[in-house]
Amino acid sequence: MSANPALKTLLTHRELAFCAGIWDPITALLAQQAGFNSLKLGSSQVGGAFGLPDVGLLSPHALTERIFEITSHCDVPVLVDFESGFGRTSSAVHWAGQFEKAGASGIHIDDYGDDKCPWVPPYLPKLDSAESVAHKIKSIAENRQSDDFVIVGRTGVTSSSAYTDAAEALEEGLRRARLWKEAGCDVIWVRAYSPEHLQRYRDEIDGTLCVQIASTTGGGRVGSGGRRDATQEHTAYDLHRMGFDLVMTGASLLPVALKAVADAAHDLHRTGDPNVLDGRSMPFAEWNSLIGLETALQQDTEMPPA
Repeated sequence: MSANPALKTLLTHRELAFCAGIWDPITALLAQQAGFNSLKLGSSQVGGAFGLPDVGLLSPHALTERIFEITSHCDVPVLVDFESGFGRTSSAVHWAGQFEKAGASGIHIDDYGDDKCPWVPPYLPKLDSAESVAHKIKSIAENRQSDDFVIVGRTGVTSSSAYTDAAEALEEGLRRARLWKEAGCDVIWVRAYSPEHLQRYRDEIDGTLCVQIASTTGGGRVGSGGRRDATQEHTAYDLHRMGFDLVMTGASLLPVALKAVADAAHDLHRTGDPNVLDGRSMPFAEWNSLIGLETALQQDTEMPPA
């Protein structure tokens, strides 16, 4: 399998790549059915689905299997959370290659190092050097199988304990963005906490930029009392008009699913009556249509007699 070229095509033509955060094949199918033209497999969502905290417990082996499971079911491209490369540069090159072979259309790489923290106050990351991350990016870019495999660079300077001054963090973020673009990044993921800083990125960094939107309740650092991102006041379509072509939904869907299941389980246990769930359940026929039951039965029916 190889990278789906659709993500690179969208970005090349400056179309909006509206990227839904998903965690398994069924959520990928649901997002595709809803109209999303790209998907993001995030470590926090996949870890959450396994009942694990987002502190680096997921192995790249597990992610490779999950990528293949999703890309085998979906037609839209999948971007994958690459953490900080899973170790040294040789590991980053190896696992980027494995993700690409499994069908990923790209990765986003961070600079918070192998000692991962969950990005929520008071646990804020200490960063790898910009130069060490640039070396990983350059090596990954030189060894990818296809230019259709997109490399996105994201820095944690605005969330890092190393940069408490917003102006200093902005300048270091811009420096890292320029360095990583030169190293081979196709896209820079912007984190900014004021409209002015968001505009600085758009004015000063050439090429494709990515941002993330998230609800206040379910949105990671914001939901944990962290600073509000400058994107918080805008829709994905607003941000595209502002010049940001790749827009992520972050972990927006997983908290919705968790609350829906939690509420349903509570009501079912309280009443003992499954009919209490009827108004909020996907009809059985729709569920079977989503997962391709009719096609499977038709294939079995067409089997020649033994």
